Amino acid sequence: MTLTLTIKNFGPFKESLIELKPLTVFIGRNSLGKSLLLRLLWGLSSAKPKDLDKELAGLKAKRDSLSLKDKEKVREYAKLYMKAFSISLVKGVEKRINEVLSTAGEITVSSELATLRIKLNESKIEPSLDQLVEIEVRRTSPLGIVFRAKEAENTEENILSKDDLDDVLLVNSFYFTFSLFYPLFNPDETVFLIDGRASLTEFLPTPERSMKLYSFLDTVSRDYITSYYRLLSDFDKGKVDLSMLRDFFDELGFSLKLIESDGVKSPYVEMWNRVTLPLSQSPSGIRESLSMALALGNEDISVVYIEEPEAHLHPRAQRIIAKLMAKALKKGKTHLPHYS
Repeated sequence: MTLTLTIKNFGPFKESLIELKPLTVFIGRNSLGKSLLLRLLWGLSSAKPKDLDKELAGLKAKRDSLSLKDKEKVREYAKLYMKAFSISLVKGVEKRINEVLSTAGEITVSSELATLRIKLNESKIEPSLDQLVEIEVRRTSPLGIVFRAKEAENTEENILSKDDLDDVLLVNSFYFTFSLFYPLFNPDETVFLIDGRASLTEFLPTPERSMKLYSFLDTVSRDYITSYYRLLSDFDKGKVDLSMLRDFFDELGFSLKLIESDGVKSPYVEMWNRVTLPLSQSPSGIRESLSMALALGNEDISVVYIEEPEAHLHPRAQRIIAKLMAKALKKGKTHLPHYS
């Protein structure tokens, strides 16, 4: 599905349109706004619905009187639920963009089926989920529902209670939102690897030390450290395809280890000369690029945003990272690097 981003009066951009591909690369001289674009896209990807409970509170009366044996009433309630989700999602997008950016403007994200417009006091999704997703109540006792939006379809069976119905509606609201705007609105499968990774990685000796430093960091830096711990944990759980990373480890001359002490696992690197160092004290090339390799080889991360993937790497290592991106792309991953 084609996805485009249009921005107006946003930072240094008077008006620009970007078509997002599985691999999208921003290249240009300094101060053109490449980092701003990357942060905007990551803000959209990591946005979550805001105040959904408050939006759903307006449905309480309909929910209380709802009979799961009345197909039309169930369908009506499902539509109202998805409308409330759409409103909540727009609020969440506005909140997330305000957290990660200090500039305003008009932002439009368009897919083949829907458009999200973010503008002060005028933000909305057109059409909203309730208008876009067809809902067919196939049977009752137990309830069976089919959700459709163009080529996407999902069937939910054996819904026995109103709580079950709400769970089904929440899952499908997320599912169809992601389907409409992929790779955006995908917070649990997205990482942003910001510039300055080598310096931030020095905060990683232990989770306790990182937590103490959180209050001094901006939102993006805090999220990077949180993501790094997730990447290390996934590596420990075997969720990283090490065969993809073999050339990377060999070129930089190290292996990654998680060593447990007092019940806490901390990252270490064993260098080519058998010297073992905390990751925070490893060479800058390793501190800069290891998170990239772990994210690109991670089975559970589907969208990777990378600022300056070439930083602190010599030309041969840069080529290996580029090959690693190509391998990840072939396996279905989406990534958006930014080169100076």
